[in-house]
Amino acid sequence: LPEPSSLLFLRSDFSDQTVLLTRRTGTLNVFPNLWVPPGGHVEPDEEVTNQVTQPAPCPRGQGAWDHLGAGQREGQTQDSEESGTGLSDLLPSHSQLLEGGLRELWEESGLQLPQGQFSWTPLGLWESAYPPRLSWGLPKYHHIILYLLVISQETQQQLQARIQPNPKEVSALMWLGPDVAAAVAATEDETETPSQLPQDLPPSVLAVELEDGGARPLALPTSTLLRTTPATAESTERVSTGTKFALRLWLQHLGR
Repeated sequence: LPEPSSLLFLRSDFSDQTVLLTRRTGTLNVFPNLWVPPGGHVEPDEEVTNQVTQPAPCPRGQGAWDHLGAGQREGQTQDSEESGTGLSDLLPSHSQLLEGGLRELWEESGLQLPQGQFSWTPLGLWESAYPPRLSWGLPKYHHIILYLLVISQETQQQLQARIQPNPKEVSALMWLGPDVAAAVAATEDETETPSQLPQDLPPSVLAVELEDGGARPLALPTSTLLRTTPATAESTERVSTGTKFALRLWLQHLGR
């Protein structure tokens, strides 16, 4: 059976409407150099140690689990898409998934969210395999990922000031806004990466890169975020396909 994981789209409950993405280090065995939200593996019997709030109401009045979108397998074509029927039965409880996601957020970024100062809602389910394409080889890792939207009552600046990334897992981080996110989410695998940026997009996005035990500002070319999964195995920096799926759901949540 696929292993359960939860990834958190963290944003501030203010008008900036940006979400936190981290770049996985190039030395990791699975999905190196990919931009993803913080999160990771959750044990089905993981103990919940904190008082976890109930999820916020989902758009259109649906129940939290009814709203879960089912994504296709990472890197596979639409013909191989699997429905989400019964996928939630494979997952730990929503409290365990949130707890696991918050733990991974702390381990990767150093951020701990004070109880009572954030709300959350599930965005969607995604079935992920690595390697992401059969042309790279047969899958060795298989996960069911629950993407969660966590909305903090702190400002982006307050959150950023407390971030202390773990260099063993994270090599850079950025706050991605909806305009660039929409362009990223619109890119599809098995298509050509755009040779020119749309005129309404900035040439670069501000990020923070870890270097020699410190951090420095990085003007990350927007074109890097628009890359698609290559046909041959390589650790090209890009946004993961599952993250693009979740960005589309986040934009729907914003009404865009």
